[in-house]
Amino acid sequence: MVQRVFGLLIIAVLLVSSTTALAAPVAVDDSTDRTIVRANPEDKIHPNLQRDINQALQASSGPSLRSATPTKSLQFMARVKADTNLDAYTDDWFTRPFVDPLGNTVAIGSASPSGLIKMAAEPDVFAL
Repeated sequence: MVQRVFGLLIIAVLLVSSTTALAAPVAVDDSTDRTIVRANPEDKIHPNLQRDINQALQASSGPSLRSATPTKSLQFMARVKADTNLDAYTDDWFTRPFVDPLGNTVAIGSASPSGLIKMAAEPDVFAL
């Protein structure tokens, strides 16, 4: 009998202590100015792709001793938010049909070096 009363008492204490009605409300100070921190677009670009972009930009802007013309587009794979439109920055691209639980997906395609830098500046592009 004592064990039953003690068990019910413990259950009652746990229920009362876990209710959110007894929690003290937290005051929110809205008077402070909030600044939005934006990531540097170059931080989103993988170092190998950044190297290829720099080489392609140098080859297209400076005198070239090579007989072959520099490539106009580079292949990329980007982590993007689902339903992001990359048409303004790419030659051709597609996304995989699967969207992860966070609402992100992967885009694959080809784009010009300057288009890749502009794409990295988009807030819906997380990594290249």
